[in-house]
Amino acid sequence: MQRQSSHRKRDTGQRATPTCALVCVRTPDEIEHARLRVALDVRRRRMAELEATVAPLERAFERFERTYIARLEPAQRELREVEDEIARCESRIARIHARIVSDPEGVLGDLFSRDELREIGTMFDGEPDAWQEWQEWHDRQEASRRRDETGQERHHRERLRYERFEPRRRRLSTADDAELRTRYRALARRFHPDLARGDEDRQLRQDMMHRVNAAWHARDLAALRALAQEAERAGLDWEDRPLASRLAWTRRECSRLDGVIDGLADRLSSLRTSATLPLWMNPSLAETVIAQRLAHLATELERARERLETTRQAFRQALAAFALDRDVA
Repeated sequence: MQRQSSHRKRDTGQRATPTCALVCVRTPDEIEHARLRVALDVRRRRMAELEATVAPLERAFERFERTYIARLEPAQRELREVEDEIARCESRIARIHARIVSDPEGVLGDLFSRDELREIGTMFDGEPDAWQEWQEWHDRQEASRRRDETGQERHHRERLRYERFEPRRRRLSTADDAELRTRYRALARRFHPDLARGDEDRQLRQDMMHRVNAAWHARDLAALRALAQEAERAGLDWEDRPLASRLAWTRRECSRLDGVIDGLADRLSSLRTSATLPLWMNPSLAETVIAQRLAHLATELERARERLETTRQAFRQALAAFALDRDVA
C-alpha cells in the first residue's frame, strides 16, 4: 500500500490542508496468481468443451460395443474353448509319445497329474477303466513323497501356502512407509474437524478424515496420494493457505489441465478417425456386419469341432499305446 497526499486550497484563503489516500499495490506473486487464475478458467472451459464433444461419440461406441459383445461373445467363447481343448489334447499326445520313447522302463513315475486324470476321465465319460488305477497309483506316489519330506521342507511349503492365501495388510518398502506416514500426518493436520469454521466445513473435514483414516489403516499409499490431489483440486482450506502455496498449486493445476486437454484432443481424434465409426452411428449397418461375423464364426466353430473329434481319437490311440506299454490296461 502506498500513501499519496495532495493539498487543497480553500476559497477562504486559509492554509492548504493535506489529505491522504491508501492505494493497493499488488506484488508480482499476486499479479502472477491472478493471471494464472484466468488461464485456469480458460483451460477449464476448453476441457468442458472437449468433454461435451467426446461424450456422445463414446456413448455411441459403448452402445455398439455392448451389442457386439452380447451377440458375438457366446460364439467366440465356445470357439476359444474348443481350440483350447484341441491344444491340450495335442500337448498330451506329444507327452505320451515322448514318455514312451524316453522312459521305456517306467521309472519316471506319473505322466498326468491327478487333476489332469480327472479332466481326461470327464472328457471320455469315465473311460477307460484304467483311470481309477492310475489315480490310486498317483496317490501312492504322493504319499511316498510326503513321507520323504523333511519337517523343514513341510514347514516351508505350509508357510508359502499361508502367505499365498491368508489375507494380509499391504507390505511397503521403507521409503513408501515413510511417505505413507508423512502424507497421513499432513492430511490429518490439514483436515482435522476441530479446525472447522462452520457446520458445512466440519462435515467436509469429517468426510475427508474418514477416508484418510481408512487409507491409513489399509496402508494404501496410492489412496493417500489420490486424496491429496483431490483436496488440491477441490480447493479445500484454500483461504487458509499462504499465497506461495496457492500460486504453486495454480501452476500445477494449469499444467495438469494441459495434459487432460491434450488427452481429450487425442481421444477425439481417435474416435473420429476410427474405422468402425460408421457402425456406431448406423445401427442397421452394424446389424448387417454382426450377422456376417456370426455366420463366419459358425463355420469356424464347426471346423474346430471336427478337428477336436479327430484329435480326441488320436489321443485315445496314444493313451491305449501308453497303457499297453506300461501294462496298465
